[in-house]
Amino acid sequence: MKFHFNFDYSYQNLLFFALCPLVFYGFYKNGILPYLQKDVSFLEMFRPILFPGCGFFIGWLVMKDNKKKNTINFALYGFLIGMILPIKSNLWITMFFLFFLFLLFRMKKMKKFSPLIFSSVFLLFLINVVGKIPFENQSEITHQTIYTISDIFFGRNVGGVCNTSILLALFGLIFLSFDYYYKKEIPISILISYTIFVLFLEFLFPSKDLLRNLLNSSTIFASIFLAGDMEYSPYMEKGKILYGVAIGLSAAFWNRITFSLGIYIAICFASLFIDFFDNFAIQLEKK
Repeated sequence: MKFHFNFDYSYQNLLFFALCPLVFYGFYKNGILPYLQKDVSFLEMFRPILFPGCGFFIGWLVMKDNKKKNTINFALYGFLIGMILPIKSNLWITMFFLFFLFLLFRMKKMKKFSPLIFSSVFLLFLINVVGKIPFENQSEITHQTIYTISDIFFGRNVGGVCNTSILLALFGLIFLSFDYYYKKEIPISILISYTIFVLFLEFLFPSKDLLRNLLNSSTIFASIFLAGDMEYSPYMEKGKILYGVAIGLSAAFWNRITFSLGIYIAICFASLFIDFFDNFAIQLEKK
């Protein structure tokens, strides 16, 4: 089979390059480091690359004879989904379900849902809730660690295959913000409203997880790279801000119920009301 991946779209190029440092770091944290500590075999060391790589291939495969734009979008969707999965997930099972979900979206069986967000929620629920698969890599399971602020910020903590580094995710936000098509209002409004509401909830219901909730790498990663999907998020400027605030507030709530799924559930629900946010923004501008 001959492969030909055509990246002719500047935004998709930028998104891919913004994600690459996170993949390299994920390869080090969840692959090379456990191998050096003799917790995984040589072949298992490459799992952090296989997940986003296989996701990319499946997205391309499902849409390869469709419009070029859809082919590129779905390839990046698969790449992103591969980055957020737990490293100990069964690669074949997750990729089978991803292929099946993308096929349903190609057949337009789920028109109202975002392929990226719905597939993320479905797979994370299947893996983490039903399958009870932990997010820790083998080294994190074997060697108990108390994570400091720097550990959490730089990505030396528990999380998906390639999405734990808050620092690299924020660099991605800055990098993408220079592109006209990137909806930077969405991640910025999510992160601001999320932080404020987490602090408010902590004031009302004190817990021991304030730092863990504030520096939630999955929330920050999803806010920057998933929430502002080109086709499945508002287009009006005020609509994007309202959309982001709605996600940030609900994510702070959901993270108290399900820490690993909160932000994805929040985005999934909000994405069902894109027209509402845009229409509301239009009405605000008329006044």
